[in-house]
Amino acid sequence: MVFNCFKSTLCAALLIVSVKAIAQDSKLSLEVNYPITFGNSYIGEAYDGIVDVGANYRLSELNFVTIGTSLNAGVYKLQDDISPQLIDAYVYMIQPRAFGELNIETLPRLHPKIGAGYTLVIYNLINSEPFANFDSNTETEGAINLNFSLAFDISSRLYIQAQYDFITFDFGFERPNPDIDDNFNIFKAGLGYRF
Repeated sequence: MVFNCFKSTLCAALLIVSVKAIAQDSKLSLEVNYPITFGNSYIGEAYDGIVDVGANYRLSELNFVTIGTSLNAGVYKLQDDISPQLIDAYVYMIQPRAFGELNIETLPRLHPKIGAGYTLVIYNLINSEPFANFDSNTETEGAINLNFSLAFDISSRLYIQAQYDFITFDFGFERPNPDIDDNFNIFKAGLGYRF
């Protein structure tokens, strides 16, 4: 176990050094977040966030705003008390978006950001019991995503952040349960590194 921890730490350190060497004076930042879903929807209260990782690239810096693109990918697991014992259910989300980050001259360490994009939601049901009468399957849906975030610089490269994602589906058909919302929310808190 100690060897695995050392090996993981060594791999992470090598990855950071390699990316830093490649991205000299880059406009790239990487982040890792803990996601929490909420809301009265099929995903909202039923899934626990495992991890969300992201990358931001700043395309253009204007006087008061920086324009860029970002990509986040998250993993969520259906809560054990909701899913049958023989089924593992996961949701994977891929979120490309464009963003605008305000440059506040009087508060240079604070970075409010607003973004809009698309969320690809991949549902993955896995039969963990080979003799059960259930086939594993995967389904995919798309949704519109609005993102609001606030980052605070700990140093010139390291920052902490909080994000809010509002995700709305456009199903075009009626859900089986009209009491369940087609929208859901994700709160993410994490750490980022600018290269």
